[in-house]
This record gives sequence, structure tokens and C-alpha cells, in this order.
Amino acid sequence: MLRFSGPNGEHCLLSDKRENYPTKFMQSTKIIFFAALLCVVDSFAVSITPTSPLYSTGGFKDPSDDPLHPTDRSHPWGGGQDLSGARTLAESFSLQFDSVLSRVELWSYDTVDGSTGTLQEIQYAIYTGATQPTGSPVASGLGQIVNSAPLDGHRSHGDSALQVIATVFDLLAPVELLPNVTYWLALTARTDRFGVSNNSQWAEAGNGAAGGTYLDQAGTGWIPVAGDRAFQLDGAGSGVSDAGSSLLLLVLAMVPLARLRRLKAGVPF
Repeated sequence: MLRFSGPNGEHCLLSDKRENYPTKFMQSTKIIFFAALLCVVDSFAVSITPTSPLYSTGGFKDPSDDPLHPTDRSHPWGGGQDLSGARTLAESFSLQFDSVLSRVELWSYDTVDGSTGTLQEIQYAIYTGATQPTGSPVASGLGQIVNSAPLDGHRSHGDSALQVIATVFDLLAPVELLPNVTYWLALTARTDRFGVSNNSQWAEAGNGAAGGTYLDQAGTGWIPVAGDRAFQLDGAGSGVSDAGSSLLLLVLAMVPLARLRRLKAGVPF
């Protein structure tokens, strides 16, 4: 503030904006810095956000206790020392948004006979194709099994009692998938070769939809089999909301910068 005497001897005060300029400059600079930092953190958070469901068949159906309508186990993956003798089964799916797939959860059946029926090895491949997998896969590799274990409370009873095994595996590398495209998840898997039954069957989907088929590879072709298979795809979605939050932070960062320019030009706030 500046103090001076008027023509009649009165004392007057005059505001000097330059006196507060360094303080306002520092305040604005801090706001810009922290807003920019939040943008960076927000972008980083998007990249490390835990996976969320991209697609699901509604879980699985429990194995049947009805002896007249037993659970179909005619197309098992089987067991062995490696994947050379295992079946390859494929199920289709389609996504609603641009997505990055990184993890697969699936369910299978196996007998309750002293062996756990857990999956020891999984080979995956993702194809496109209207009615069956065609061409080269858009992604493939040996799945990195995170967990494979029986689920308590999900089993049938009787001489041919079955239990449900939940398996989670990560892809070797995340893969970008487009919306409204028919994809096929093809899986070749095996159980413990020292197990009693070695007949792990991909479980039936629990979405309640009537009909539906999956595919069993036979040589160079595919054979349709009745019944949808149970799985869930996890990863990152289109990220529209995340992009919106980053944009908002950028706008907030620009507000103090605009105020700073007005201050330098001598324009009041």
C-alpha cells in the first residue's frame, strides 16, 4: 500500500498491485504445479487400475444331481504330462467397447475321486471369425495361472459326483480388442497327469440362455457342441470416464494461469 497527502492535507491510501504480485504468482504457480501433478497421477492410476470385468457368461451352472440329465462331460480337456494330447475348445464372445484384455477367469468340472482336477497348464488363443476361428490368432500363448482350485459348495453327489474348479490366468501380454467383433477364445488345457480321472470339462455357462454352442477342434476343422461355456474376461475398458477426469484437471490447471496473465496485464480479478 502507498500513503500520500491530498491537496487539502488528507491522508490517502493507494493499492499497489505489484506489491502482491510475487505472492499471487507463487500461489498460481503452486496451483498449476499440483494440478499438473494430479494429471500425471491420474494418468498413471489409469494404467495400474485393477482389472475389471469386460465380458461375462454369468458365471457357471452347478453340476447336475439328476441321473436322468447328467452334466455333459463328453468333451473333456483331459490330463497328461503336456498339452499334446489335450483337446482344444473354443467359445465366442463380443465386446461393447474398446478394451484391453489381460486376464481370463474360467470354470471347469471334474470328479470328486481323490484328485483335485485343477488345471496345471493352459494354452490360449484369441481369433476372429463369424462362425468359427479363422486365420491367425490376434493373441496366443501359455497362460500364466494365478489360481486354480475347487469351489466349496458347488458340487453334485452320488457315484459320479462332480465339483467345480475355478481357474484364473493372465495373458502373456495384454491385447487390444475392438467392439462389435466376433472373437473366439480357444483353450487347450490339462489336469494333473497323476490324477485319478483326468477328465476336466469346461463348465456350462450360467447365463440362463437357452441353446448356444461351443466348438471342439477336430483336425483342421471345428465341431459344434451344444451348450455355452463359462468364462469371464477381465481388463481395462474404453476409459472414457478416465479421460474426462484428466481433461477436467487440465482445465483446472489452466484457470490460475489465465488469472496470472490478467494480473500481469493490470486487469482486476
